Amino acid sequence: MTPVAIFVYKRLDTIKALIDSLLRNIESKETDIYIFSDGYKNLSDKNSINKVRNYITGINPTYFNSINLINRKKNFGLRKNIITGLDYVLNLHDEVIVLEDDLIVSTDFLNYMNNSLKYYKDKIDVFQISAYMFPIGLNNDIPDTFYYQANTCWGWGTWKRAWSKYIDDVKLIENKLKNNNINWSNFNSGQGREFEKQLKLNKKKLLNTWAIRWHSTIKIYNAKVVHPKETKVINNGFGPESENCKIQFEQQQVLRDKPLDVSDAHNKSNKEALNILYKYFKRRFSIWNKVRIRIKHHLGNV
Repeated sequence: MTPVAIFVYKRLDTIKALIDSLLRNIESKETDIYIFSDGYKNLSDKNSINKVRNYITGINPTYFNSINLINRKKNFGLRKNIITGLDYVLNLHDEVIVLEDDLIVSTDFLNYMNNSLKYYKDKIDVFQISAYMFPIGLNNDIPDTFYYQANTCWGWGTWKRAWSKYIDDVKLIENKLKNNNINWSNFNSGQGREFEKQLKLNKKKLLNTWAIRWHSTIKIYNAKVVHPKETKVINNGFGPESENCKIQFEQQQVLRDKPLDVSDAHNKSNKEALNILYKYFKRRFSIWNKVRIRIKHHLGNV
């Protein structure tokens, strides 16, 4: 079974929910878990972090094949914690499944991820298996899995061969995007100007995120990312304690435990799925929808 790397900070309720959802996967008992617990930013976080670490230490060891807890002695921040954590696991294994502490997975999540990682292992142009899908509706006319060239970081997996290509330097990324004639329209993958804005904010050091760097790497290498037509993961952690997701955007709320044909992305046309996905993005990233979401968020905080 592919090992799972979990990245946690101070939210006890969300990590409990994630572990509970993983335990509903029959493959959990055969799975090695690596949990990277970041150090506290300030003393006010120390108590919460200790509670998270005490909970992890108390997990019944028979629930998984092994539980490996890596406690950071100082605060790394999410980007450094994930980058060094993946380097750590992929120094020991050829592939990894990646989860953050605010996710909930379906009962067939591990089955889907393991089958996908096995099937695409030697297809060197595939860099990532994603478990998340946007709320595009349950459409039986599209393949179970399809290629969509974007990093969705809510539950994903990769291989040592792909992660070894990861580019962290934003200036180098910009140069390679230019040299490869990758324009912003291509780079944004239909999602408005979201990826472009993230990269520019990282360049200005107003944002410090790993995901946009990995997305950029995928674009630079013109790599493929496999996505399911029905989401296998939902985000449970929107709000003020989230490092990068303060406002809850529309997401798939229903976890369907339906086995998917992981080979479809390779063996079937992706055109219909991409058409539906891009129509969804056109609605989601419209000005009016952004205004609606922010008003809803504001009213919810009144």
